[in-house]
Amino acid sequence: ASGGERGRRQSWVGLSGVWVEFGWRVDVYRARQQVAERLGQLQEQLRVLEGGRMRGNERVVAIPAGLMLGLGSAYFRSGQSAEAQAAFLEAVKIDPKLGPAHNNLAVVYMMNGRFAEAKEEVKRAEEAGTRVAGSFKQELERRARESAKPR
Repeated sequence: ASGGERGRRQSWVGLSGVWVEFGWRVDVYRARQQVAERLGQLQEQLRVLEGGRMRGNERVVAIPAGLMLGLGSAYFRSGQSAEAQAAFLEAVKIDPKLGPAHNNLAVVYMMNGRFAEAKEEVKRAEEAGTRVAGSFKQELERRARESAKPR
């Protein structure tokens, strides 16, 4: 939406989100309308992509890596870990330098006890220029150590 003064990115347990902050002089109703229109466009793109997949025509429509990242995040937040992982893997297949997708894969892997793979994804995220939260890396190390202890 036009009139955005600044944007920011934040992570929750390693998952990325994006906000746009508007100045005081921006018409709130118009800005909300523009955001709603853009979301509608994204929903339509997703519908077309899903329709292509249903027909087995994945190669007919180029899927943006960012869309797969967003889809994976939505799956993750709704508790669909396997679907989230598949979407994040598709995102990094499309764009191997998409750091937030590597970061989110690390979260999914950690939560599923796949610590070596999680650490590799953290490394890839950082190599792509994405800052991985120190608290997440500490938690990953802690869980990896705990899992390595004999029971």
